[in-house]
Formats: sequence, C-alpha cells, structure tokens
Amino acid sequence: MTAIKGLMKRFDGFISSVTGIGTSRDKKKTVSHLMGVRPTKSQLDDYYAEQALAKRIVNLLPDDGLRKWFEVKHELNPEIQRKLKALRAKSKYRSAARKDRLHGGSAVYIDINDGQSMELPVNENYSNFEVLALRVIEIDDIEPLSGMGHTATCPDAREAEYFRMWDDQGGAFIIHRSRLSVFPGIEISDSYRHSNGGWGESVLRDCLEAIMAYGLTHGTVPTIIQDFIIGILKIAGLNEMIEADDDDTLKGRLDAAITGESYVNKLVIDSQDDYSREVANVSGLDNLIKHPERWLAACSGIPHTKLLAESAGASLGEGGKGEKQDYEEMVEAYQQDKLLEPLEKLVKYVALELKIKDDIDLVFNPLRVMTEKEQAELYNSQSQADEKYYNMGVTLPEEIRESLKSRNIPHIHFDDQMYEQELELDGITSNTPEVQA
Repeated sequence: MTAIKGLMKRFDGFISSVTGIGTSRDKKKTVSHLMGVRPTKSQLDDYYAEQALAKRIVNLLPDDGLRKWFEVKHELNPEIQRKLKALRAKSKYRSAARKDRLHGGSAVYIDINDGQSMELPVNENYSNFEVLALRVIEIDDIEPLSGMGHTATCPDAREAEYFRMWDDQGGAFIIHRSRLSVFPGIEISDSYRHSNGGWGESVLRDCLEAIMAYGLTHGTVPTIIQDFIIGILKIAGLNEMIEADDDDTLKGRLDAAITGESYVNKLVIDSQDDYSREVANVSGLDNLIKHPERWLAACSGIPHTKLLAESAGASLGEGGKGEKQDYEEMVEAYQQDKLLEPLEKLVKYVALELKIKDDIDLVFNPLRVMTEKEQAELYNSQSQADEKYYNMGVTLPEEIRESLKSRNIPHIHFDDQMYEQELELDGITSNTPEVQA
C-alpha cells in the first residue's frame, strides 16, 4: 500500500495495482490506430451504386444546395438565367458537386470561344466572347500541375494554375485554371493531398464502416421477426419414441400435425398432445438499431432526421424541427464554402458574353419560403418594433421608410415623388436646413 501511495504522489495520476490502470497493464495502452486502406475510385463507385445510404450521404448537400438555384442581382438576370439553362448549368454543377464528395474532387470545364488556346488565361476582352458548353470531369481524367507542361512535383488542386486533362480518346492537353470550375474535395493535410494526386478526400471514406454496421443491424431484423412467435408442440410419449429409436412414428406424428395446419390453417393434434405459441422477447431492439444510426449521423455530419428521411417531429419533443434548422444552416454554409466560387466564375463569363461589364452579385434562393401566415406575423412584429422605436424617439419617419424599402415588402408600394410632394406641402422637405436657435 505504501508503494502504491508513493507512485500516486510521484506521478500525480490514477494508479491501481488491481485493475492495472495507470500501469503497463492498462488496457487502454494496448489500443492503437491502424491506418485503413484507402478505397479506390472503382470501389467508391460500387458503394455509391449499391448502397442507398451512400447515395444519400453524397447527394444531399449538392442537391439541396442547388435545388432552389440562385438569382443574379442585375436587371439582365432573366437573360443570364436563359443562357445558364441552355448550358444545363444546374445539372452539370450538381453532378460535379456530387463527384467532388464521392471521389474527393472534380471539375467543370467551361468551353469558351475567346480567340485563344486553352492553355492560356481566358481573354475577357475578346469581341465575340461566348460560352459554348460545360463538361464535368472526374479526377481520373484531370491532374493539377506545378507548371505548364511540367510533371507535378507538389500538386494541389486548390492552387494549381495549370491542369493536364485527357479526352475520350486518351489524348492529353494542358488547360489553364481560368477555364475550370474546380472542386478540390474534402479538406485533408497537405501531405495526404499530395499522396492523393493533389485532390482531397471522399466523404464516404469516413462513413463506410458506419454504413455497413447500419445495414448489418437492419438486416438482422427480418430474421428476428421470423422468430418473434414460436410455436411449441408437446407430443405425448416423445421421450419413449426417441429412446426406442422410433423415427417412423415420430415423423408420422409431425407430418400429420403440419399437414393439418397447412390444409385448414389449424393445427390438428392428438388429444394427449399439447400446442402453444410463445412470443419472443425483443425488448431493446430499437435501442440496438439507434447506435449505428447515431454513428452514421456523426460520420456524415448530416442531422439524423434528414439523413434517414424522417419527419421533422419524429424525434422526442419535436426536436427534429431543430435538426431541420441546423441542416438548412449546414446547406447555406455548403453553398458559401463550396458552390459560390465555381458558380461565380461561370456567371461572370456568361455576363461577358451578354456584354455586361458591371460587377454582379450571386445570391442563393432560400431553401424554405415562409407561408403567408408566417410572413404576416413577421411584418406585424416588425411594424410594432418600428412604432415602438419611433415613440421612443430612437428613429425618424424617414429612417423607418428607408428601412421598409430595403425589406421588399410586397404589399407596400413606395412613390418617392408623391412622398416628396407631401413633405413640401407640410413644409418639412428633406432639404430644409436646420434652424439655428
């Protein structure tokens, strides 16, 4: 005991001579991490094709991130949208975003007529500038280069200025980054990215074990259900027949019982026999299933209710509604982090084709549009707040008016000319100088 106390004092930790905690016999110290084998692109494609959950984990964010598309803050937005539709931009960029999550990277080649070869930067001043087509490229068909025409010594798809791309016939050519929308894959360390050809990681790699565990758990449920109700047939004289090795009599009794049940859906037995049904105890089965579900949610980063397509109120205490909001915020972050920059490049080139020289802003449409009731409640609360601030002397009517204009409330029309006329009639035009006391 004195020796143990001495050890505790010396190491200032928890040590037990009985369990081995804190000593060389501590079981935690026998655990180490073994690097898993990286799935090949072909294996990832197989998982994606055969596992419904793998598809859902890969597709959810790209699909929802582009589902409502976006608006361009410019008066020629309709013309820009018509060109994007002709290019099938939505389906192309959705496919590229899916492949980015599935394979660890992808790109969209923007075929441009700018009077220059593709290894040169895009000539934005070309008089007949035109976006011709879009092509989605998988990482097997493109590689980042450290310089034009040189073998990549330290490739990085996030920063490379040049890429080598292969066509369907196997021919290789160099292409400048300005002609590509690059999706570099999930973030990993620089050394790991270098060993992966300059690309990032697939979202599926962290989820494969969880997907298999989930499938295995749910695969056992039908087997358990088959044994949920167990029929028990007590045959009089069974032990005697077994001891006498009277297989023929035993087989005949069983065949008669089974035949009777199959013919009339009733079990016909001797009056001395007995038959009953016992219900198996399956309590705890739901808890057994929940563990791989939580593992899946943790690995994928997608809230439980969205990942498993459950209703918003499916979880206890309507907690699913909170998960829905969390997921929408997650999609908004994905739009800003992953989709905005590639789409801005495409929209910029379409704008150049339409002779638009202004800087334009791209804004994603919200995933969820409020109902009329929700909008009315929002407008009402805002108007009450405006009235309160005005009565407190915090804001002026002109300031409230400008604030209302910025909210784009559909049922309020602002006529600035009429407003100025009313102010002049009241003798309080916005140009009236302050009177010095």
